[in-house]
Amino acid sequence: MEVRMCKIKIYLMIYSKLRFFLKFNTTLSSIAIRYAEYGKFPIAVILSYGGKVKWSKINEFFPFQYIPVGQELNTFSYAIDFFQGKEIDTKPEEILADAWFLNDYNYKKEFYLHEQNIPMKNYNSVLTILWEA
Repeated sequence: MEVRMCKIKIYLMIYSKLRFFLKFNTTLSSIAIRYAEYGKFPIAVILSYGGKVKWSKINEFFPFQYIPVGQELNTFSYAIDFFQGKEIDTKPEEILADAWFLNDYNYKKEFYLHEQNIPMKNYNSVLTILWEA
């Protein structure tokens, strides 16, 4: 029940209007980072810039912990569509962990994650939030 509630909270957080976050003089990315740092729900937050990973913040409860900075986005990730000039869906999509964690020592084949992407066109960036499927 607690895991389901956390998933609902993440979903609502991401789809809330940006003006909600602006009331508190903060950004969506800072809220996602704080949630990864202090939350007990397994989550990873990744910022991609120019088709490469710029930074990531991964919760200690998330099953994978390593994404190299500078890693080119994998074609299995929906985030790459943004950098190829395509529209990307902001709703969660199910993906294989291969899309992000092939270099992680805990990598598991056929392990599914939810990926939600938030394009930031003015910054040529995508904020990606991952959690277990």
